[in-house]
Amino acid sequence: MRSRLNSLRAAHMNMAKELEVLKANNARAEYLKSKVNQADEYLTFVVPYIEGLNKLLTVTKDEYAKYQEKRIHFIENSLSDNIAKLFPNEYFIPKILYSLERNNIRSELILIDEDKNERHPRITEGGFMQELIAFTSSIKVLELLGSKTFYLDEAFSKASTINKERMSEVIKGYIDEGLQMILISQSSECYQDLPRREFILEKKDKVCNIVDVKDFE
Repeated sequence: MRSRLNSLRAAHMNMAKELEVLKANNARAEYLKSKVNQADEYLTFVVPYIEGLNKLLTVTKDEYAKYQEKRIHFIENSLSDNIAKLFPNEYFIPKILYSLERNNIRSELILIDEDKNERHPRITEGGFMQELIAFTSSIKVLELLGSKTFYLDEAFSKASTINKERMSEVIKGYIDEGLQMILISQSSECYQDLPRREFILEKKDKVCNIVDVKDFE
């Protein structure tokens, strides 16, 4: 009889322990269930927000790509105009190629001739063509940046006298648009017919001094 009683007591204790475990598991389950419900509520809010951000990112990338294309075409059109003025018999179409690699933009300008051949100016063209490309591109980049002052040292040193005189019209066009141009040159062919202030420099003992200032209307 005593043995039977001990068995019942042991069974009771085991059941009590199991009941405590079940209560603890149930409390844990309820806690986890509340967390799941909170996560569901969070996802209900966050998912549409993330989807909206992804759409905004896609639109932003598209608009930025279009903006880049517009700036590139802006420079290409200016190059095309100036090349046509100075090299009317060449029929070149300037094309700027660019790519983004590891957050670095790489770009290259090529000229497409009337036979659709691609020409690399630094290899195929003369010094004045290279100067004209650099001159035009630099001015247009400054314009995109909002600058109104352009400095040029040894202006068009590779150009012939005739081409320097032709450049006068190009320079006048930029001045009429409000650009202030500062040129250092040993010859005046490219600006001799333009209104300007001319500083005459003299180098002595490795020091360059202004010896005269002339205004031309």
